[in-house]
Amino acid sequence: MGTLLRPAGLSALLEAAPHGLVVVDGDGRILLVNGQTERLFDYTREELIGRSIELLVPERFRAGHPQRRSTYMGDPHARPMRAAAVMELSGRRKDGSEFPAEIGLGPFETEQGLLVAATIRDVTSRKEAEGQLRYLADHDELTGLPNRRCLDEQLSHEIARAGRYGLESSLLLIDVDGLEEVNDSLGHANGDELIRSLGAHIDGQMRDTGIV
Repeated sequence: MGTLLRPAGLSALLEAAPHGLVVVDGDGRILLVNGQTERLFDYTREELIGRSIELLVPERFRAGHPQRRSTYMGDPHARPMRAAAVMELSGRRKDGSEFPAEIGLGPFETEQGLLVAATIRDVTSRKEAEGQLRYLADHDELTGLPNRRCLDEQLSHEIARAGRYGLESSLLLIDVDGLEEVNDSLGHANGDELIRSLGAHIDGQMRDTGIV
C-alpha cells in the first residue's frame, strides 16, 4: 500500500497537486483537502473536513455510493486517472450545480490506518470540445445544417424505413443560381450570408420529419 505518511508531509503533497485531492478514511469521512478542491467545489476546507465524501456526490448517486465505497475498501487498489479503468463521474458543487469529473483513487497506509486519496479533475472543457467535434463531424460549418455525411446516413435510414413499412420518401435538390456573381460583385462574406439565410429559411419551412 505504500509508506507511512505523516499529516504535515501529506498536506504539503496535497497542495502541490495540480488537481483536486481529497483524502478520506474507510468510513468515507473527509480528512484532508487541497486548495484546488476548495475552488472546484466552492467549499472551504473547514466546511469539508469531517464531513462525508457523499457531500460532493450528486444527489441521484448518493444512495448507492456507500455500498460502492464499501466494496472498494474491501479490495483497495489504485485507479490512476489516465488508466483505461478511469472513472468518469460527476461532482456536486456547494450550490448544487454539477460538473463532469474524472476521478482516480489511490489507497495508502498511514499511522491512522488505511486511507484513500481521490484525485478529481473537472473535464467540462474536454467534454465541450468532444461535443463540438461530434457536432462538426455531422454539420456544415457555414450554415450549421447537417452535412453530406449526415445526409447519407439519414437517406440510408429513410430508404430502409420506407422499405420496411411500405412508406414513401422524397429527395429535393435545390441549386443556387448566380452565387458566383454574388461572390464576385459583393464579396464572399455576402455570398456566405446568402447561403446561411437561404438554408435557415428552407429549414424553417420543414416539418420535424425532414432534413435540410
